[in-house]
Amino acid sequence: MKKILFLTSESPFPPLGGAHIRDAYLIDIFRETMEVEVLCFETEKDEMDHAAEAQIPEGVTVTRVPAYSTPLWKKAVGRLQPSIQNGFSPRMADALRERASTARGSLLWISRLGMAHYLELGKSLGFKTILDQHQVETQNHWSSAVSAMTHPLSWPKGARAFVEATQCGWYEGKMCGEADAVVAASDLDASRLLKLSPGAPVHIIPHAIDVARYAPARTQFGRTLLYTGTLNYEANIEGLDWFVAEVLPRLRAQFKTDLPEIVVAGSHPSAEFQTRLEAAGIRVIANPPSLLPLFADSALVFVPLLRGRSMRFKILEAMAAGRPVVTTPRGADGLVLSPGYDIWFAESPDKFAGALSKLFLDESLRAEVGEHAAQTVAARYDWGVARQSVTALMERLKS
Repeated sequence: MKKILFLTSESPFPPLGGAHIRDAYLIDIFRETMEVEVLCFETEKDEMDHAAEAQIPEGVTVTRVPAYSTPLWKKAVGRLQPSIQNGFSPRMADALRERASTARGSLLWISRLGMAHYLELGKSLGFKTILDQHQVETQNHWSSAVSAMTHPLSWPKGARAFVEATQCGWYEGKMCGEADAVVAASDLDASRLLKLSPGAPVHIIPHAIDVARYAPARTQFGRTLLYTGTLNYEANIEGLDWFVAEVLPRLRAQFKTDLPEIVVAGSHPSAEFQTRLEAAGIRVIANPPSLLPLFADSALVFVPLLRGRSMRFKILEAMAAGRPVVTTPRGADGLVLSPGYDIWFAESPDKFAGALSKLFLDESLRAEVGEHAAQTVAARYDWGVARQSVTALMERLKS
């Protein structure tokens, strides 16, 4: 049986959070026809979460490499290059070399640009290399730079971000050009990658979910306003801080004493951030084992993203559960959706609060938007549809 070595920064099991969900779905497809070994770094989470081992699918091996502590001199030199390029681990490189003698000609799937350090080594060892670009990192850096330059006090930060974006663009383009195949998550992302690396072998495997898994939530209707996402991601923290400072006071003014319960659920919140949210009257659920009960208890889902890129899975999951989503246009970047039909967009605090209150108070409108959302995600973003793209890519790599 052919082997695929799946290289990622941390184990995708349990699959909580957009990056882990995508990795886990791909691994589930690969294991049907190939031997799969996940090669990742050890994390504190692995030491604490023994239950995660039970969620590793049959036929999949997860090997954790001890984390590597970068020497101070390398950290100093690293400031002169894109941050995404830092963090090379000799231990991970040794693990690849150990497998090369028995896996020559096999596939090396590299999940995200942060693990592209090992692409050139993989090619030299005889692996066919696939770089899965969950998102275009250079685009994130440019977004941060432009956002910072809108405020005079943050101009120094913005200038540094512009340098970082330029460096990242060079590195991202270089890695895309060297891979045997590059995977983008949308047509928009594919066009951005081709601008960085004209002629790169870009293929599209869209972000997708197992729609049937969320069907039970569609039969239940709760009353909370729900946010889900990774709670140690800077852009998510910034978006929630904006929600608390700008949107929440407007919701309080509209609902007065009848304000719905607001729930924020996600992985890895810092104690300080969790305390800050709770002080604003928000219920925080850290590292939930499943999102299904939370969707069932919710009336709708909100995604306030001001910069960067969300993994978009949080939006697809909410839509599959039949929940209307209110987000900024940036939150759904790359998804083909119809504003006002299957999703609602709002950028200013007034419009964001107005959209939330209108959908919450109008039950029939909420049900209509939720139904449209579920239909759209089933037609365009079910993993069964994305599976065809995976199969096509595997066939091309055989030649």
